[in-house]
Amino acid sequence: LLIHAYVKDGYTDESYAEKMFVPAKLRERGDIILARSSLGELLGMIICVRPTSPSRQVAKADEAEIHLLAVHHKARRQGIASQLIVVCEQRAFSFGYSKIVLSTQQTMGNAHHVYERLGYQRNPTRNWSRGNNKKFFVYEKSLQF
Repeated sequence: LLIHAYVKDGYTDESYAEKMFVPAKLRERGDIILARSSLGELLGMIICVRPTSPSRQVAKADEAEIHLLAVHHKARRQGIASQLIVVCEQRAFSFGYSKIVLSTQQTMGNAHHVYERLGYQRNPTRNWSRGNNKKFFVYEKSLQF
């Protein structure tokens, strides 16, 4: 799923993905939340990362972080991404975090629309880039349930 959503859609280099999308490395990041069809097919995933995780990118001490939101191409535009995000938000809130943050590539316009529709706001002061010249926007949202 991650290879299709990130590599085949042109967002991540294949050599980087081969190192980062290894199941053991993904589990180390945080809580993996999956969306499956009634037949058990994997439709989507998200990782809810605590600020104590070594995989944390921008989260502060009172913030959870979203990593690697992905939805299978045949299941897109069905609300799966939104549902995964809300479950991650609820989990973060139940752990006592007051805010949730995420990084997204500047070219992921469809994802930006989903985040904004769910109440996330860009915070340009937290934007960052990776050595290979990839620029990331940071979105954040206060958690209140």
